Amino acid sequence: MRYLTLKPNGKWQFRFQIPYQFRQHFNNRREVKKTLHVSSKQEAYLLGIKHELAIKQFMSEVMLGGYVHDFDEARARSLVSNVANKGIQQINEVTQKVSNDAVFSAALRQARATQDILGGAEAVSGQFTLDLSMSGALRVLQLIYPDEQTPRQKAQALIEQGIVFDSAAKNSAAFDLLFNKLVLVFKCLIDARLAFETLKFEQLAFIVTRIQFLSEHENLVSIEQVQQAHQTFFVDSPRAKLKRQQVANLRNRKKNDVTNHTPRSTSSTEDINQTHIPQELSREVVPSEDEVDSSCHRQEISELTKQVAALTDVLVEKEESKIVNAYELIEEYYREAILKKKADLRGKKETEKDFDHINATKKKFLDVVDVIGKEDVATWTSKDGYQALVELGKLPHVRNNDQRFKNLLARERIELNKTVQYPLIDTADRYIQAASTVLNWAEKKDYIKSNLLKGVAKPKKGKQEVDDAEPFTLDDIRTILSFKSFILGKGNRNTKKKKMLHYQYWFVLLMMATGARPSEIAQLQIKDIKEKDGILCFEINDEEETKRMKTGSAKRYVPVHSHLFTLGFDLMLKDREPSEFLFDELEDTNHTSRYGAVYDWFSYNFTKPMGLTKQKKSPYSFRHWFIDCFKQAGTSDHVCGEIVGHVNKNITYRVYGSRVNLKLLKEEIEKIDLEEITKGVVPFQGRIAYS
Repeated sequence: MRYLTLKPNGKWQFRFQIPYQFRQHFNNRREVKKTLHVSSKQEAYLLGIKHELAIKQFMSEVMLGGYVHDFDEARARSLVSNVANKGIQQINEVTQKVSNDAVFSAALRQARATQDILGGAEAVSGQFTLDLSMSGALRVLQLIYPDEQTPRQKAQALIEQGIVFDSAAKNSAAFDLLFNKLVLVFKCLIDARLAFETLKFEQLAFIVTRIQFLSEHENLVSIEQVQQAHQTFFVDSPRAKLKRQQVANLRNRKKNDVTNHTPRSTSSTEDINQTHIPQELSREVVPSEDEVDSSCHRQEISELTKQVAALTDVLVEKEESKIVNAYELIEEYYREAILKKKADLRGKKETEKDFDHINATKKKFLDVVDVIGKEDVATWTSKDGYQALVELGKLPHVRNNDQRFKNLLARERIELNKTVQYPLIDTADRYIQAASTVLNWAEKKDYIKSNLLKGVAKPKKGKQEVDDAEPFTLDDIRTILSFKSFILGKGNRNTKKKKMLHYQYWFVLLMMATGARPSEIAQLQIKDIKEKDGILCFEINDEEETKRMKTGSAKRYVPVHSHLFTLGFDLMLKDREPSEFLFDELEDTNHTSRYGAVYDWFSYNFTKPMGLTKQKKSPYSFRHWFIDCFKQAGTSDHVCGEIVGHVNKNITYRVYGSRVNLKLLKEEIEKIDLEEITKGVVPFQGRIAYS
């Protein structure tokens, strides 16, 4: 798997991922890297191909047992060529029957119509659309592809019968290339038979062309080469020119003979010249003299010619669409995202954590590429996304210190875990979301037409979790407040970052005392705790770039409940800088608003042990409990809405009313009896320095 990377010094670097089975022959390296010492992407691309071919040639000579073999490429190509030529001959024979035998053509059309009445292709077992078991002349279609074997089974059977390769050859990379080419030839023959069965004759020219190129070229060719081959073999050949001249003369004679009749519907010579069709199939789109005499048949062929021209345009457009290499795409996305992040952080000290989200997106995207198995992002489909989602669900939840999984891509981690047996992740959607983020960016850049992974992953938990959460009961709250941090009056230590985790004491208490959203509490700064109209309040705002608000109504002042100071909240504020975050031990991960660590802590200590998920309860349940307290006390909706930041549903209040007096809000908040609920909670021991 090859890709190019632009290094910071402006030089391109070639990278090639070595397949697992060949790594022992590369000193157990997973990747070959080489600086190309060129700045031009085009030069780098050509040099990259050269290095890739050299590596593949070496791999083709290496056996897993450790000895060298000779791969007879001429014999292999001969095998593919023979299968391809025989297939084209069979297609042409059936084409002749359809074109020249009116009874055969009518029988084929009648068989199609009959099968459609009987339930169509779904009523036929196997990979074809017509049941030929009781057919007579139509069995000639089986000459193209005679049985129900898959292309891979057909190719395998042919190789085993022919005994072309010894065991050493079959383990080479060159064998893989040619075997897959043989599979593609058989797939084209299936497509050709289906084109006859479904009466889509316009597809045959391109199927034949594809088969010819598979037999003659080692790799797929560009559209320019296809067009050149069409021009040389199918348009400029003497036979094709003679046929066009005969048709032109015939039409001119007919025009002179039918002056008093309705003009015939025929395609112009220019139309035929523009439609590049193999001469072997020209009867399907170029009328003979007898066919011109038949107005019915003439109209059908005219329409068929238009269909071929339209199909040609579609195929050309598809082929000319540029390849969007996944590895080059993610490198460009990564560079741009890093530069944007640096611009956002200008004037501030950068840390590795500032770029965690970007790095994680890149890693997840590469895992998705590995699972989908297609380097060209432009060819990805929604089906690829759903299949990748299933495979990504097999990824193991790896411990951080397990070096066995380090630097492995997704499929390798899945394979290794069959032995290690780690539990599987439940976050496969995040990988697709990361890939979708990159594809959204690529779509805006016009690198791809649309992001077909959009909607594949489940949406991130957020609004639905808030709306659906059930309120905590008093028993739930008492269970949570029996946790060790509330008994000791302090949180744990983070030995890695050497910080005290004060959020493990105060976060739950603040949710209970304010009814605020977890993300709103996580992004509070010291300067947000201020007096307003003589009342100490929490100011919920989005004045800083790092802060995010759900709605405009979320901006508000929430009076501080007096019992928080009984528990020692003043010690949390003592000697703090105004710009400091209240919980400075939390970090912004760019997608959880500093709340990620709290969520993980709550999930590990409460959600799972208490079985809260099945009860539809989460940290948002504190907010619902808080609102329910007002409901039980008979507090009006618009007063409660002012405190929790809800949009006022009463249009009169919303349009004509002013904000509720803070004194009234303070009185309502004090009605919540936190003193009774928090009995047993030890007062805060202060901001103890890490030791």
